[in-house]
Amino acid sequence: MRVLILDSSVPILNRLSAALGRNNNRLQLAVACTASEAYEELANHTYDLVVFDLVLPDDPGMRFLQILVKEFPLAVPVIYTSDLSAEVERSCRKMGCNFFFRKPEDHEKLVKMIIKLTNRID
Repeated sequence: MRVLILDSSVPILNRLSAALGRNNNRLQLAVACTASEAYEELANHTYDLVVFDLVLPDDPGMRFLQILVKEFPLAVPVIYTSDLSAEVERSCRKMGCNFFFRKPEDHEKLVKMIIKLTNRID
């Protein structure tokens, strides 16, 4: 399974990469710090999951979600953010995102979900 993680926080990227890479040779992981880097990755590779923050330095996360769902419909969007109100979650659900995790408290839940999906797909 291929997973792209988009977050402007290098410590978050490192923590998720370390947790997902441990004992998991069936997972191919890529990271991006900006939406621009993520768009480039998505244009060049197919991803099963795209984990991203709604707060991005170069593009609003809601716009990223809209483009992701429209241009890369095979990639499942997963939001991992500290900036999630009920209204934003409703809007994201309407756009096609059904997975939401809060930073940093849902870190372990996110990792377990990704590993579980990896085991199902492979």
